[in-house]
Amino acid sequence: MPTILITGVAGFIGSNLAERLLNDLRLRARNLRVIGIDNLSYGVKEQIPEGVEFYQLDIRSKEIYPLFEGVDYVFHLAAKNCISDCQADPVETADINVVGTVNVFEAVPNN
Repeated sequence: MPTILITGVAGFIGSNLAERLLNDLRLRARNLRVIGIDNLSYGVKEQIPEGVEFYQLDIRSKEIYPLFEGVDYVFHLAAKNCISDCQADPVETADINVVGTVNVFEAVPNN
């Protein structure tokens, strides 16, 4: 069974991607495991489609590492992207968007 992990799954793009993947593969009668990570700082839990295995975690946390075991595809969509918030706290923005992305890269097993 293919496994896909989506960071930022509670955001607009992440939730729509998850829904599309789940619907497309159901139509093709294939099973799919979708794992979603989001800290819900900008996303909305109610947007996460049914069928997503959801974890409320920050992409900067090492706690995400075990979730990447056995994953076939990763869509990294988590980011701090509200321009006014980014301008108000550029250090936190860099921490989330740069350090968080590096942590996602580090979480992917070397297979």
